[in-house]
Amino acid sequence: MWVCNLSGGLDSRTLLGLLGREHFPVTSITYGQRNCRDVVYAKEIARRTGSDHHWFGLEDGKWVKEWVDFHLALTEEFHSWIHAHGISVLPSARQLIDVNLSGYGGGIVVGGTLAVSDELSDRTAFLCYLFRLYNQRHTWPSITEEEEECLFSDSLYRRLRGRAFSSLAYEVSRYEDDSFRRQAEAFKMANHDGRFIHNFLVINDSHFENVCPFYDYRVVEFAYALPTSFKNDKRLLRALINRTMPGLAMIPYNKDNLLVTDRRLIKASCTIIEKLKRQVNRHVYPVFRQYPTLYADYENYLRTDLREWGESILFDKRTTDRGIYNPQFLQSIWARHQSSRELHTIGKIAPIMTYEMMLRRFYD
Repeated sequence: MWVCNLSGGLDSRTLLGLLGREHFPVTSITYGQRNCRDVVYAKEIARRTGSDHHWFGLEDGKWVKEWVDFHLALTEEFHSWIHAHGISVLPSARQLIDVNLSGYGGGIVVGGTLAVSDELSDRTAFLCYLFRLYNQRHTWPSITEEEEECLFSDSLYRRLRGRAFSSLAYEVSRYEDDSFRRQAEAFKMANHDGRFIHNFLVINDSHFENVCPFYDYRVVEFAYALPTSFKNDKRLLRALINRTMPGLAMIPYNKDNLLVTDRRLIKASCTIIEKLKRQVNRHVYPVFRQYPTLYADYENYLRTDLREWGESILFDKRTTDRGIYNPQFLQSIWARHQSSRELHTIGKIAPIMTYEMMLRRFYD
């Protein structure tokens, strides 16, 4: 049985939309909190393509503690627990899946590149810009350089200062004969794919076979022969969807909640309406329903179901006795997170917790 792990993004809807009718019936699965964008839009994509759709809900964060040891063992603790996407539904999904048609790689190979311009003045400017992208914008914002000085003990900070930036510069130096855009693209392919995406596949491979069409050699060779501008903002995928599956272009993209269609009048009208709804909700009253952006609410998990678990790791005697972290900063970042007044503090806390769990498994 072919199964497509379906989200509200462009990668999986492209695969499902291109799948020939000779492969049907096809099953699609989606996991996530009720009425998040992935769940809502995947259901509509499945309806329009005619797949047999199954949704697995995540109503609380208790699944994280139940599966965290398995996740960290599979990925050797190199994958933060906030990226254990879908791990809790694997046994149930296994009952439906023989081969999983995975959209992994679509956004990297043919979907888009980092927003790096060849107009940057010099290599130093390029490296600083790339570091900010990966440190603050590419995923949840992580520890800033100022926070890094506060995070580590004095003796350790003197040894670690600047190491992250130096490591990035060393990795990128292998591609320095190419343009800045190409260097950023090659770095993303080698590091993001080779580490981050690889871990997702390892997790899925623990329960069923996975096929990744976007990593087909011919697709990769074709995509990387194109000018990078063809892939910015997923232009290639958007054009493919509009040309071959226009019905799926009328379903919003989960990242920006806007239609994928290239029909300018329709897209402009819907964009204006969406912006007006946001303004009314923000400045007048929350009249219009807004779907949660993320499939799992990790931020609030750590304030509710996972709060005691988080404290047992960050403030345990084993953690403080290592002499790695400044206890006052751990208390500060935890209080900032619990206050709910600051967005995305989970991206600063989760890696610290994951590293400590790694030390307990492999070092202690």
